Amino acid sequence: MLDIVALDRALTELAAHDPVAAQIVELKFLGGLQNEEISETLEVPLRTVERRWRSARAWLLATLSG
Repeated sequence: MLDIVALDRALTELAAHDPVAAQIVELKFLGGLQNEEISETLEVPLRTVERRWRSARAWLLATLSG
């Protein structure tokens, strides 16, 4: 089961280290946007979105796994 409080804390910590990655996670999960839409919204290259998403996903998984 997903712990929303832990996720919020993790996103806050991620935002302190990499604000763009945190925005990508929020737009993907909360906004339901695809990578191409996130790229347009944040005005960054698609490759940047893909790279930052992979990094943020791995970091969140490690953080939330304990």
